[in-house]
Amino acid sequence: MNQNRPMYTDLEDRLTKKYYREIVEKALTQAKEEYEQFPNNRMNISFYRQCWI
Repeated sequence: MNQNRPMYTDLEDRLTKKYYREIVEKALTQAKEEYEQFPNNRMNISFYRQCWI
């Protein structure tokens, strides 16, 4: 591991926050779509509940 590299990303940077939000929104949208398409799939139920509850 590089000792000069910080362990965590500082989310105070506006571009980083924007990028993080975009990724989370895409993941939530995908989880919802997959749940709606296959509502009886246990993995989709689990993902959907974790995202929306």
